[in-house]
Amino acid sequence: MICLKNINLAYDDTPIFEDFNLSLNHNEISGILGASGIGKTTLINIIAGITPVQKGTVHGLDHQELSYIFQEPRLLPTETVYDNLSFVLHKHYPDPRKRREVILRNLDLVGLLDALNRYPFELSGGMKQRLSIARAFAFPSRVLIMDEPFKGLDVKLKSTVMEAFKRSYQAMHKTVVFVTHDLDEVLDLSDRVFVLGSRPAKVLATEVILREPGHRTPLENMDKKRASLLKSLL
Repeated sequence: MICLKNINLAYDDTPIFEDFNLSLNHNEISGILGASGIGKTTLINIIAGITPVQKGTVHGLDHQELSYIFQEPRLLPTETVYDNLSFVLHKHYPDPRKRREVILRNLDLVGLLDALNRYPFELSGGMKQRLSIARAFAFPSRVLIMDEPFKGLDVKLKSTVMEAFKRSYQAMHKTVVFVTHDLDEVLDLSDRVFVLGSRPAKVLATEVILREPGHRTPLENMDKKRASLLKSLL
């Protein structure tokens, strides 16, 4: 379990988190839902060790075991699709045959096998984001952090990219911490939803989508009143 205990952080004397506590289960997708500017990205940066805190601790996480999916794909523009993955895997899979096997398997999961020799400028926005998903799952990490990875995608592209994520997750379970301000996204992907609000930020509500380990309740089976309650807290 990843545990944040008594986290305190302020910017210019404005408290963002004050004695903030949160526990996230391993091998689940924990969705952090909240309005823009509430502190979601700051929270995952604290978890990742990117943003230091003034007080408090984070337990249950080795920062060397992290992979990250950002709002933008952050690809190497001069490298092919294949080499964008090979670059981050080279130290972890020194055997080129094993590395190629890992790369091709992950590109297949996101539907990019036929694009492995293309460069980022030849890819659509959805393809670039699918490539960032393949890169994150190919990296031998236990924990994956996602910072609004579907932001800016139109409805069709978002659906395609989310399906690619689901395929990758089903093939290789990781502990996922996922932040968004989109209720439909977080309910569709998460096992457990935490609604972040107020100032300093606090957890206003927790919704368990997971009914038993490894089996998520379909979104359509969720009580509409509870979904509306979550939305009202944003």
